Amino acid sequence: MIRLQKRVIKRKRTLFFLFINRFIRSGKKDIIYSHWIITLIYIKKLFKYSFNKILLIILNNIKPLVELKPKFSSGIIYFLPFPIKEYKSIVLGLTWLVRALDKRFELSLKQKLMIEFEEIMYNRGAVSRLKRDYYKIILENRVLLYRFKKKFKF
Repeated sequence: MIRLQKRVIKRKRTLFFLFINRFIRSGKKDIIYSHWIITLIYIKKLFKYSFNKILLIILNNIKPLVELKPKFSSGIIYFLPFPIKEYKSIVLGLTWLVRALDKRFELSLKQKLMIEFEEIMYNRGAVSRLKRDYYKIILENRVLLYRFKKKFKF
């Protein structure tokens, strides 16, 4: 188990730690590591991909491509869609993942992670719903870009 952890950590340090650091609770880093490794092994057996490819697929499925920025005009706050930077989109997607895992009713974090990752690989689940709702807001507010084009020079 420890050898496998070291191999995964050495291959893609930043991506793995970016996932892990969003889930650290009350300083129990080694418990979170073991949960993540067991979950990744389960997903690897299920889909027959490498660990790096699994993490990249999950990231690509949960991160948004556009962000909403609030603009204040004549007493009303409008949320306008803007392009988002890569790191900020990853953090927003991982925040959605943490929120979705907190809402799940399974007993342990391992079970929550396994089920949610499996659903993310199939583009289903709570994170996909959060992302769809976010894109609905973006599509509703894209008309406002023309209205604010002259006011806020993009």
